[in-house]
Amino acid sequence: MMVDAMDKIRRHPRRSILGAFVGAFATIALVIAVSFFLRPPRLVFSVINASSSKTESKGLFMNLTLVANNTSKRAAVEYVTLDVMIWFGNTEYFQPNNSLDAGRNGSTATPLLVQQPHTEARVEVTAQILNVSWRHEFEGNKTITPFNLVVMATVWFKVGLLPTMTYKVRASCDDLYFNNHNKTYASCS
Repeated sequence: MMVDAMDKIRRHPRRSILGAFVGAFATIALVIAVSFFLRPPRLVFSVINASSSKTESKGLFMNLTLVANNTSKRAAVEYVTLDVMIWFGNTEYFQPNNSLDAGRNGSTATPLLVQQPHTEARVEVTAQILNVSWRHEFEGNKTITPFNLVVMATVWFKVGLLPTMTYKVRASCDDLYFNNHNKTYASCS
């Protein structure tokens, strides 16, 4: 029976070549469809309610709300890490005291934040100002040069039951004012 099949192939090489092309085309179409279905959605970050506050015992703080918008209609986002740094210029930065981490210390592998499709998630961020010169600037409630916010996250997306690989997401929010009550919002790119 194997000889009969090989004889048919030898007698009709055009059919064999055509069959190989059709099979290759079908495979390519399947890979493109799966890639399109599992592509990561666009995450949009923004900052709202940027302000500074003062307490008697602990000092001065920069406060803001980070808004993460999952624009996908079908993919959920699971955040493994979420770090926020507040930069002034190119050299000085403040590391907030609540960088979120779901498993760097080996304690757990569960995601720290699961965001359903087409929803917004809000994370409160606070950074303590320890530098004395910066404390005087904020205590005077002066409008100072804008800050920049850098968001770094490790995420993976889930379409139905199908998870994607992990992605590192970075966004930068420019022109963020903490003492200007007219401008407490910044969009990120």
